Amino acid sequence: MREIEKVLFKGEINKVDSLIKDCLNEVGKLRYGDIFIEYFKMMKGLQECMRPEEYINILQIVEASLTVTLKKAYRERDIEAVKEIKELLQIVKDFNVGDIDDIL
Repeated sequence: MREIEKVLFKGEINKVDSLIKDCLNEVGKLRYGDIFIEYFKMMKGLQECMRPEEYINILQIVEASLTVTLKKAYRERDIEAVKEIKELLQIVKDFNVGDIDDIL
């Protein structure tokens, strides 16, 4: 979990998906990391097809993929995984401030 925060703080957003996958595969009944990465790749592919590259927000895709994974964990009644996914989701939300050009 700390590794994910460090990577986000450094701005190395492209490494986040694999770190989250590894983190989620260690928790719960199912392999939630595999579920997460499946949705992440699908949503990223959709974004790449529909938008120019400069408008693709990886953290927004990660957030959406984590939300879908969270819903799956809820359905499985996997409390340990739900807690972990909620923590990861909060970390991603904290770092997802929108477009950096709006801030500068």
